[in-house]
Amino acid sequence: MSGSLRLRPLLLRLRRQPGALRPQVLAALEAHGRPLRWAITAVERGAGDGCHGATLTVEAVVWGLDPMQEPAGEG
Repeated sequence: MSGSLRLRPLLLRLRRQPGALRPQVLAALEAHGRPLRWAITAVERGAGDGCHGATLTVEAVVWGLDPMQEPAGEG
């Protein structure tokens, strides 16, 4: 077996890009597993005007493979 699925807490820092915010956050979280719950807990202003370029801190719980277990190698 290549790993076990489990709930994992995740702390992620994400640079805000132009466009809708929710798809940006979900795409970043999905790289780590299936997001079950998430919240933006901090925002650091960027150098530009408005919210674009801001750095967001996102806390989440994701369902995915345990990163501490290596996938089974081919051999």
